Amino acid sequence: MDNAKSSVEEEVHTLYDYLPSRHIRLLKILPDGPNGEVCCQLVPRSLDTQPSYTALSYAWGSPSNHRKIILNGETHTVYENLWRFLSQARNLGSRFGGWLWIDALCINQSDNKDKEQQIVLMPDIYQSAEVVMIWLGPNHGDSDRAMRVLKKPMSYWQAKNNILGVWGKPAGIAIRGICSRRYWGRLWIFQEIMLGQNVEVMCGAMIIPLDSLKKFLLLVHEQQPSSRVAAKTEYQLIRHSPAWEIIKQMKDQHDRTLWGLMMGTSSLACVQKLDYVYALLGIATKGKDDIVPDYKASIPVLLNTVLKNQHKLQAPKTLEEVADQCRKLERILGIDDGSMYVLEGHEEFTQTFIDAEMHEFTFLLGGTRISFWWSVYYGHRVVQSLLYSIGVIPFETLGLVAKRGNAVLLKLLLDVHGRDVDHKDDFGYAPLHYATENGHGHVVEMLLKLPDIDVNLRHGATGMSSFGIAILKGNEKIAAQILATSKFRLREGDCESLLPIAASHTNAAALVKLLLDTGKMNINSTSQTGETALHVAVKNNDLATVELLLGTGTSQIHVSLPNDEGETPLYLATENRNLAITKLLLDHGVDVNLKHGEVEAVRETARLGRKRDRRLVLARDKIKASVLALALQDKTGGKARFLFDAGLNIDALDLDGDIAAWFYSLISPSTDGQGLSPRTSMLDMLPEEIPWWME
Repeated sequence: MDNAKSSVEEEVHTLYDYLPSRHIRLLKILPDGPNGEVCCQLVPRSLDTQPSYTALSYAWGSPSNHRKIILNGETHTVYENLWRFLSQARNLGSRFGGWLWIDALCINQSDNKDKEQQIVLMPDIYQSAEVVMIWLGPNHGDSDRAMRVLKKPMSYWQAKNNILGVWGKPAGIAIRGICSRRYWGRLWIFQEIMLGQNVEVMCGAMIIPLDSLKKFLLLVHEQQPSSRVAAKTEYQLIRHSPAWEIIKQMKDQHDRTLWGLMMGTSSLACVQKLDYVYALLGIATKGKDDIVPDYKASIPVLLNTVLKNQHKLQAPKTLEEVADQCRKLERILGIDDGSMYVLEGHEEFTQTFIDAEMHEFTFLLGGTRISFWWSVYYGHRVVQSLLYSIGVIPFETLGLVAKRGNAVLLKLLLDVHGRDVDHKDDFGYAPLHYATENGHGHVVEMLLKLPDIDVNLRHGATGMSSFGIAILKGNEKIAAQILATSKFRLREGDCESLLPIAASHTNAAALVKLLLDTGKMNINSTSQTGETALHVAVKNNDLATVELLLGTGTSQIHVSLPNDEGETPLYLATENRNLAITKLLLDHGVDVNLKHGEVEAVRETARLGRKRDRRLVLARDKIKASVLALALQDKTGGKARFLFDAGLNIDALDLDGDIAAWFYSLISPSTDGQGLSPRTSMLDMLPEEIPWWME
C-alpha cells in the first residue's frame, strides 16, 4: 500500500506543476493507445489568452469504480463515469477534437492549495468556455428516445395535446429517466450551468441544448392538467424530479445572495461539506464577504461568516429567527445541532476567553445556544443588539464586571453599540466607581482611556468621585491615575475632606503627599470628628506623615488645634507616649500650656469659614484633662521631665479649675511594686522647684 501511495505522489508531481496567476490546465483527447487505452494530453494555458475549450459538467460517481487512462504518457486513475465520457467523446472526434476543461483532471485533487486557486477561477472558466457540456452518463434504457423527443422545437410542444400525449407513453417514461439522473443532484453543477453561456446536454452519444429541456419542464409546470393526467406516475415524478429543482432554481434566481443560493439548493449534495458554500461562490453576487476557498477552514467559522454576511443584508428581528437560521445551515451541511455555536478557529480570542474567565458570565438566551460570547466571537453585532434589547445582558452587568476586575469583558460590553460607560446601578455605582473601590487598576486604566467617560462622576449615595473613593480605600496608584487624567477636576468638597481620610491609611505619607502636591488642599480641614490630618497621623504614631504635614510650614498648619473631644496633637502624642512626635510638635511651636479655656477660641479661629457647624464636645475624664496629667502617668518620668524642660506649667488648671497634678496625686495608685506612695512617685518626676501644693 505504501508503494502504491508513493507511485501516486510521483505521478501527481509529474503531472501538476505550479500554475502562474490566472492559468488553468486544458485537456485534449488523443488517439487510442496501443491497447485501446484512452489517451489524453494536459497542458497549461492562460485564461487571458482566451483559449477555446469545452468545460465539462458531470457527476464524479462512486470512488469505488475507477478505470485507467494514459495522461501525458503516464497511467492515471479516473472514476468510471469520467472514463465513460472520455470513451464516448473520442468516438465523436469532430465534436471533441479540441480542448476540454475537466475538474478531476485539470485540478490537482490531492493538493488543497491548487484546488483553492482553481476554484477561485471557476466562474471565469465556465463563463469563458465555448460550450458547457452536461454529461448525464451513458445511454441507458430508452434515453435516446427521450433525447430525440426533447429535441423537438417548442412549437411542437405548445400545440394542443402534444405534451399531454407524452404521459403514460414510452416517451414520458424515458424523459422521467433523464430528469432523474444522478447528475441533477450534485451541487457543483448548479454554478456550472448558471455560468455557462452555451450549455448542452449529452447522454450517451446524443446531444441537445439545455434550453430544450428547460422549456419542456417549464411548460409542464405551467399547464393545468386534467385529474387523469395528474394521476400519471411519470407526470408527478417529472414535476418533482431533481432536474426540475435545478431548472426552477435557475428560473427563480433573482436572489443571488449566498444565503439565498444555499437555501434554494439545499436539496443538492456535495462530497465535502465545505463545498456547500464554495460551490456557490462563483454565482453569488452578495453575502460572500471574507469567504475564500480554504479546505482547512473550520466549518463553524465558515457558517458563522455566511450568517454574519446575511445579517448585514437583512437583519433578523428576533433571536428565535437567528436560532432558526443556524439550524438551517447546520442541516444543509448535515452537521450536528449546535455545531455553529462552537468557538473554534480564533486562538487569540480563545486565550482571551480563558484569561478573562468569561464563563462566569454566560449571557445565554434560554432555550437556545445563543450567547453573548458566541455573538462576540463570530462578530454577530446584530445578535448582540438583540441580546441587549431583551435584557439578556442588563446594564447592571457593566458594574458587576468592573467589580470583578474583568477588563476584557468590560471592554467587549462597552464596545457593543456605544454602551453607556457612566451608567449607574441601583446602588449609585458606575463601572469606574466599582473598579476603583475594588482596587482594579487595570480596569481603571482601560476606562480612563475611553473618550466619553465622566471621570468626575459622583457616587449616588456618598457623593464621592472615583478619586475620593481611591483615597478612601488608600489606593495611591489608582488615585494618581485619576489625578493624571486631564478631564479630572478637584472640587471644593474634596479639598476639605480628603486629607484626614488619606492620613488614616498605612501608606498615609504617600497619599497625603499626592494630595498636598495638588496645591489645593486645606491642610487644616477636618473629618466628621473634627480631626485634621495631623490629629490622625499623631494618633496612628505615623512619624513620616507628621513630618510631611509639619514640613508645609507653621504658617499654614495649626499644630495646636483640638479635635471635637478637646484633644490637641500634643495631647495625643503624650497619650501615645510617642517621644519622637512630641519633640517634633514642640519644634514646630505647639503651645505646651494651652489651657482648656482657650480651646474654643483656637478651634473657632482654625475653623473660620467652614460651612458646617459641629457641636464641640469638651468634656473629658479628669484623669485625661490635660497634657500635664498624662505626662505624670509616665512611671519613668522621662516624658514629664521632657515637657517640663519645654516649659510645661505644672500649675496648669484643668477644665474644672482643679490642679491637675494635685488631683492626680490623690487618685493615682502606687504601681512601682515597692509600696511607694503616689506622692513619693510623683515627687521623683517633678522639677527641682517643688510647687507650693507639694511642699
